[in-house]
Amino acid sequence: MLNQIILWAMLILPWGLLFFLDKQRVSEFLPAGLFSSLLITIVFQIYERWDIVKVKETIVPLTNVPPATYGLYIVLPMFFLYLTFGNFWVYWILNLVSDLVYCFVFMGLYEKFGIFDINKINYFGIFLIQQALSMLIYLFQIGYNKLREH
Repeated sequence: MLNQIILWAMLILPWGLLFFLDKQRVSEFLPAGLFSSLLITIVFQIYERWDIVKVKETIVPLTNVPPATYGLYIVLPMFFLYLTFGNFWVYWILNLVSDLVYCFVFMGLYEKFGIFDINKINYFGIFLIQQALSMLIYLFQIGYNKLREH
């Protein structure tokens, strides 16, 4: 039951953060948030295919993707870009700290609670993947902004 509460919270609670931000500015970063969700979905498909990380518990109707993919992984990139876009180094440091906490604290808790089973990778490997994704998201936002200017 606790796992289900955690999983539903990771889907629903992050969206509340957006209510406190300027709607016009937030909308500029929505495509990057959706791109982030797409990337995480692909990563978890790869994890499943190669038995790297197994999602042992999720919410209905999801199967092998954690619900955070459609909550936290959309909202946090939007929030980080909202706060830092135009200043890459601040964005990178914010993501670095966030990814360190996620990989070395939350991934351990997910394993302990039986939500994930991590097989062929360690937390540092997941951290490196997260860092690569954060760079792709920033590059996506740069490209998106250039398209909007024309």
